[in-house]
Amino acid sequence: MVYFSAIIPTLNEERIIEDCILSFRKNKDVEIIVIDCGSSDKTVEIVKKYPYVKLLHTERKGHFHQKNVGVKHAKGKVLLFMDADIILSQDFFKNMKQDFKGKNVGMVMANVIHDFPEKGFSAIRKKIHDYQYRPIKSPVVRQTKNWKDVGSVCLCVKKEIFQPFDERSYYGFGDWEFCSRMTKYCNENDIKILVDERADAVHFLDDSIKQYFKKIRRAWYFDGVLVVKNKMYNRFRGRIIRSILSPILVFPAIFKYFYESSKAKLTFRETAVYVPVACYRYLYGSYYFIKGVLKEKYGNAFDFK
Repeated sequence: MVYFSAIIPTLNEERIIEDCILSFRKNKDVEIIVIDCGSSDKTVEIVKKYPYVKLLHTERKGHFHQKNVGVKHAKGKVLLFMDADIILSQDFFKNMKQDFKGKNVGMVMANVIHDFPEKGFSAIRKKIHDYQYRPIKSPVVRQTKNWKDVGSVCLCVKKEIFQPFDERSYYGFGDWEFCSRMTKYCNENDIKILVDERADAVHFLDDSIKQYFKKIRRAWYFDGVLVVKNKMYNRFRGRIIRSILSPILVFPAIFKYFYESSKAKLTFRETAVYVPVACYRYLYGSYYFIKGVLKEKYGNAFDFK
């Protein structure tokens, strides 16, 4: 009997989808469900090479819509939500299954390790990330009640407690909203949430600067829209204030970015790229976040462009 249903949304993932599928190692406890929303590359062709993978199609684009479609076809007791650019460790499912044998366990977050190619802008991001998220020396399984400790990039949820993703969401906010809502439900019903630092999932990130800012623009804009739609002003009060004050706060932030550059051991040339990009990211994202808030509050004058 299938224990895990892995739900993987795809859109033009030919670069990594095969490695993702192979990392499952034909595990009999797991069914793999890929939901594609119109890939124009070889993603679908690659997935079809593996007859044990259930391939679904949806015309509607959207990460969270795809995940909800996948859940409707899932047969497992536990849902594994993961991105297509995730590679699972060899003992991933062994550790996860052991976790869910515990009493009243409802969600288990994997230990996501971000990996960047060591070239161009990605090489700089890798150095900064390695400084900010230093390796765990003694992996443990720990309990948490904080929604910020979980994320649907690689998250296991018991099917019986699953609540659908908000399909209006885009990128970051939808993940935060889902995790916040599920964490609140678990805490109110004495259901345990675990973080398994032994269950490694490598997340490959290889965006050019142009792709990076395109994601920031869309994500921060729709975050602003959904903060208003879902009336989550209190939870995001700090972010709203920081975004409004970003033209002022960017100046002290410069010192923070130089400090990070020093600690991450960036070269002079890398620092000269990272600091301006980080400052621009802060201002650029804040602009689109506030624009999203105003769009939802006052209408089409602030539509996304």
